[in-house]
Amino acid sequence: MKIDFEKLSLAQNTNFKKALEAYENKVAVSSDSPAVLYIELTRNCIARCAFCRGAKWVNNPAYDMKSEIFDILLRDYIPYAVLVDLRSKGESLMLSNFDKYVEDVAKYGPKIRLTTTLGCGTKKALQSIIDYDVFLSVSFDAADKRLYESIRPGVNYDTVIQNLEFVIKGMKEKYGTIEDKIRLSVCPFQKKNLNAVEGIFELADTYGISEIAFGPLLSYLYDVNSLANNKYDTYRVFKKITKLAKKNQINVQLVLSPFGESTNRDIAFNTCCHPWMYCQVMYDGDVIFCDHLVGDSHKKRVLGNVRDSKDSVWNGSVAQKFRKCHFTRPHNELMEPCNDCYKKGRYSDHEHELSDSFSRWLFDEKKFDKTTKILREKKVLLILSDVKNYVKCILSKVKHGSKVLSILSDVKNYVKCILSKVKHGGKDLLKKIFYV
Repeated sequence: MKIDFEKLSLAQNTNFKKALEAYENKVAVSSDSPAVLYIELTRNCIARCAFCRGAKWVNNPAYDMKSEIFDILLRDYIPYAVLVDLRSKGESLMLSNFDKYVEDVAKYGPKIRLTTTLGCGTKKALQSIIDYDVFLSVSFDAADKRLYESIRPGVNYDTVIQNLEFVIKGMKEKYGTIEDKIRLSVCPFQKKNLNAVEGIFELADTYGISEIAFGPLLSYLYDVNSLANNKYDTYRVFKKITKLAKKNQINVQLVLSPFGESTNRDIAFNTCCHPWMYCQVMYDGDVIFCDHLVGDSHKKRVLGNVRDSKDSVWNGSVAQKFRKCHFTRPHNELMEPCNDCYKKGRYSDHEHELSDSFSRWLFDEKKFDKTTKILREKKVLLILSDVKNYVKCILSKVKHGSKVLSILSDVKNYVKCILSKVKHGGKDLLKKIFYV
């Protein structure tokens, strides 16, 4: 995705430079308006994904953004933003008037972006993506229909492919290319689709998509699908991804480190830019400074509501408090999710488009190989960590009174996994087990 600053208005460029300067100088008051704007047009979604806990999962108009809120955004926020992302926790393409939202935002000239399953949407909505050069990030978990639909129940794989083909055809006809216009986003990347990467790369190559982002599943401690509980297999797949990226000439990104051992400290940020530049507006008008803090669980981190004056929201006492917290990173409730981001070296996926100084954060294809090498040096420790986690999972199930047959089935599967890891770990692992 490319942001052409030369095409932006004076107000947009001035506001962005002021935000960047405030961030670099680490002052509590930022620019007059957010430079990057995320708008939750709806909390409704067609999917019933297990990993998206707390989603409304319904087609209830009460969870759609009211026109009065969007009108405030058009008047006070959008004219100053360099990037507008029209999504959050819901599926924006569900809205019958999605094309009108795109048209209204496009009048002010910011780069527009949309993350979507492409599992729905009228032809007018899809055409608006083409007409206004909307950067499309397609949530895509597997190229196998059965696996895809098991991860995203409620979404029809064939509809996704049909809509993807429609947009690709339209963009090629209008712009002659889809370079920097469409990417696949394997998010969440988890045990279920860990071995589906080859099919995803093949599909990307077939359609000429040159960018794939991988976003590891963030889950609870003993979730068997979490990559943190499948470290050695993750390492092996990372090696495969590096080879596939080079073979197919596809750029890859890792939006955050899946576990501590894989964190490349050379590219982890010192102070996040989001509190100075980013603004997430929920469907009800509530404002949060970061697009990662989505959903009702983050109500305590709300800066205000767009119905209030913009200055009281964007540069009010709460906003300034958050920025000051990012200087010192205290271990308080407000900073809990942020401190986790710092540990994981999280990268959203377009910061490097805002400033060259942010490029160091990018987990791109050049640094993916380095991450693999970091894991290779810790191969034995990764295997031991997985074995430890499997044992913990079994004990946890026993403690919580799971049925005997279920526990035995898990034990059988875990033993198979452990034996497989011992096999791949070889002599080094056996020495570690018997001499430590």
